[in-house]
Amino acid sequence: MSLGSPVTVPELHTNQNGRSVAIGNALDFVCNVVVFDDGKAVEAASIPSQHPWSWTLYRPGTKLDPLLLVDSQQRYLCGGPMLIGVQKLCMKTGLTGSVNHDGVDQTVFFGGSLVADNLKAKQKESQWQAIERYASLIRKCSGEGNLAPGKCVHSQLVSDGWGHVTFLQNLLVEMYGRCGSLCDALSVFRGIEMPSIFSWTLVISASSRNGDFGGALDLIRRMLLGGVKPDEAALVAVVNVAAGLEDISFSRQVHAWVVEAKHGCDLVVENALISMHCKCRDSGWAERVFYGMQETDVISWTSMAAAYAQNGQHAETLQLFRKMDLEGVKRNFVTFVTLVEACTRFLDLENGRVTHSRIKSSGFCSVVIVSNSLIHMYTKCGDLASAIDVFRGMADRNTISWTAMVAAYTQHGHCNEAIKHFQFMDLEGVKPDVVTLVAVVDACGGLMVLSKAREIHARVSDSGYLDSNVPLANAVISMYGRCGGLDDARDCFKRLRLKNTISWSSLIAIYAQDGQGEEAIRLFKLMVLDGVRPNSSSCASLLSAYSHEGDVHDCRECFAAISDFGLEPTKDHFAGVVDLLARLGMLDRALELINTMPFFPDAAVFLALLSACCVHEDLELGRAAAEQAFSLDPADESSYVLLSNVYAALGVWGEVL
Repeated sequence: MSLGSPVTVPELHTNQNGRSVAIGNALDFVCNVVVFDDGKAVEAASIPSQHPWSWTLYRPGTKLDPLLLVDSQQRYLCGGPMLIGVQKLCMKTGLTGSVNHDGVDQTVFFGGSLVADNLKAKQKESQWQAIERYASLIRKCSGEGNLAPGKCVHSQLVSDGWGHVTFLQNLLVEMYGRCGSLCDALSVFRGIEMPSIFSWTLVISASSRNGDFGGALDLIRRMLLGGVKPDEAALVAVVNVAAGLEDISFSRQVHAWVVEAKHGCDLVVENALISMHCKCRDSGWAERVFYGMQETDVISWTSMAAAYAQNGQHAETLQLFRKMDLEGVKRNFVTFVTLVEACTRFLDLENGRVTHSRIKSSGFCSVVIVSNSLIHMYTKCGDLASAIDVFRGMADRNTISWTAMVAAYTQHGHCNEAIKHFQFMDLEGVKPDVVTLVAVVDACGGLMVLSKAREIHARVSDSGYLDSNVPLANAVISMYGRCGGLDDARDCFKRLRLKNTISWSSLIAIYAQDGQGEEAIRLFKLMVLDGVRPNSSSCASLLSAYSHEGDVHDCRECFAAISDFGLEPTKDHFAGVVDLLARLGMLDRALELINTMPFFPDAAVFLALLSACCVHEDLELGRAAAEQAFSLDPADESSYVLLSNVYAALGVWGEVL
């Protein structure tokens, strides 16, 4: 009998569930049996056998990947992709049988010994099946983004002698790129003896996907110098690299090169070019591609609309979507997300609601990413109630959904609700990410309750992100500052292994707000000595510290040094100097500085002057400062209170509120 030939099932038995099960005795000994039904092990039976080979059997309902049946010596027995119908190949036995039960074909694998010449005769099939088995496993790890199992598969295929197969090496490059391990992807690529254009495309895409655009450019140069002619997929990979660099000049060069290399681009490449120009905020060149296309699809229209939106051309964005309807191009969920994001960017609540209505009629409300974008849009546009309605109407919610609602409640001042939703998220078993934790820390800062801040800090610490994520640690420091926990903020700062400008600035601001100007000044000097470049916020905090210390000389020097740090003086910087001059009674000089500012001062500047007028009992200047503060921020009652204090200090009781 030749290997893989059909055999007559020697005996059929009915198990307790009424399913027919074949038990083979074809080679004069009792063996084990697995019954397959549509890729699943639906029944397994094990009968003791004296034969040295016994099969690994699977419980009913077990989903099996191709080529996963193994013997006691860990040899793979059978495969999936090569098998046709119920005529399936059993690599180690040469025996297969078909059973028809209730009209459903099932394949039965018999255990047995293997004749050496049969194995040699089918060596090619065995090799191909092994490759297909590993290919299936690699694709699975790649699709799920599972790095650790992927490395195990890689190690096993190398030990089995398949590490040199270019087909598998290409899949490994792609898998490592998708799993975020660029160094492993490059290592596998370097081991490919003769990389094809497919190999080059995969490694360029892996570098681009992981943010190494410089490395991707180097790979492109090496590919071209090696005389490898790019195909459409390679051209798209090159265009994606240029998009990641977000350099208008370079993107235009790539555009010209792609057109020259392709001699008439196809749809996929042209769509990639539109997306590239979109990311580079070059809507003019995106238009050149779009309106020059012989054929367009929904991706073309959506990419062009995104280019308009990112370039601040809201009217053109809306007009293009209307034209898309007139042309009969059916929108997909990505199109709707793009339109919602455009409405969010321009705070266009009216068109946002219209778009929401279209989404409902199109049936895309069930798509999580669409609902998430709607929550974000309503939050930014100030319609918290609609954001809540969208969230409550979601059948499925992911981490982004919960994070969006925590941020929505916080931005609208409902910090208690934000923290409650974070707790509900925990109860539903949804794991928070760093963005979620930053949002809930911000909400806790809004509560300004130190005990709650410490509770949230403990929860954040348990997540494991705090030690490795500087922005999250900075948010915790800022939270303690708002809650009056100076010592807690300092302790958190000291535990940070890596400190950036925001870390230093946050602590300096806390000390300045607490009236400890001397310590704030000391920290600023330490920051500069540590090689950290000050930002606008840290300079404003330093000026505030000098103001509280009453140090005019050093305050002036600091203000003059702002440009040395590569910064332009802002309203906050001027406000710090005005506050110092006003505190020291130099009201005329403070007013002179206000009048010579390169921009119109905001209410905070006039409030600082008004506060000083109260101390130094200058009614005339106080009235003038109050009028300016009223006009700039009518909702702020502090200006009324300060002016009333000026009247009271001067005994003008008839004007006191």
